[in-house]
Amino acid sequence: MTVLTRYLARFFFSLLAVILPGLAGLYLLVEVFERVDDFIEARVPAQVTLAYFLLRTPEILSQLAPMAVLLSGLLTVAVLSRHSEILALRALGVAPGRVVRPFLLAAALVGAVFLAAEVFVVPQAAMRAQRIYQEEVSRTPLLGIWLKGRLYYHGEGCIWTLMVENWDASRLRDVRILCFDPGYRMREYLAARRAVYREGAWHFLDGQDKVMTPGGLEVRPFKEMVRRLPETPETFIAVRAAPSAMTPAELWTTLRRLQEAGQPAAEVATALAAALLYPFLGLSLLAMALPLILAQDRGHLGVGLGLGLLFGFGAWVLWSAALILGRTGVLPPALAPLLVHALLWGAGWGLVKRLRF
Repeated sequence: MTVLTRYLARFFFSLLAVILPGLAGLYLLVEVFERVDDFIEARVPAQVTLAYFLLRTPEILSQLAPMAVLLSGLLTVAVLSRHSEILALRALGVAPGRVVRPFLLAAALVGAVFLAAEVFVVPQAAMRAQRIYQEEVSRTPLLGIWLKGRLYYHGEGCIWTLMVENWDASRLRDVRILCFDPGYRMREYLAARRAVYREGAWHFLDGQDKVMTPGGLEVRPFKEMVRRLPETPETFIAVRAAPSAMTPAELWTTLRRLQEAGQPAAEVATALAAALLYPFLGLSLLAMALPLILAQDRGHLGVGLGLGLLFGFGAWVLWSAALILGRTGVLPPALAPLLVHALLWGAGWGLVKRLRF
């Protein structure tokens, strides 16, 4: 690593260490003002309230990281230009690529860190925060939980365990229902390979129904059994883990399961691509925005910084639009977020080629 790379990277990370917590603090402050009344009305203990907002912090940091990376890179160049250090590099004949490269390496490192956070920290913290809000503030009991791709749900006198095949939960797989009487004695155990919800009833396919009768346990195999039960697809959707709250590994498992079942999987495929590529959005933003500010002289740094931020917010809008196109199937799900990165890198490459020191 050259002296120039170390110097620019150190400057970049020193600003990032201030900007990212600052942005997250502002975001968190707004959320505190929005939700603190709910916690006070529910008389939630202070330590539980603090735990909720602390658990929200990893997701907030992850969401704001690309913009923080962009701001850190642009402000680093702006400060160096104000002190004539960029001018000195120009006088020494340093190529623009050598100035841009340390920022891109630093942004790639930040992206890798937040990708690891998306795998090991962010979804778990978000789910725990949601559970605190549901149990302590909304006061609604936690009836269902997801473990390793299976839903465990406590219904009306019955416990369900199942796998959801599609995102409207009208098709289930490997369904098991254990029902109890008021004295908590087992009265029925139903197991089916699949279940389909149509015309207001569950159609259980290829299974057996074990029922406790006065004469003992009776086993009733079936090819199809139709039951009208209180639990509907909306029941399971209410506790289903949204793609944004799933780790990349869980999204991959769910995607494969939906594809094997021949069910629509565009939403999950888009969420998986977004989870893997969003942490590196700051890298692509810098690749596009740095040439803009490097092309400005000392008297027009504000113009370059403003243009960089404008393009940054524009890229965020483009990212959201691309995800919508991916979820709806207008674009291939994996291509939708990748297209945003390609556009940013293409614009940045063109600007660097035209940049002259």
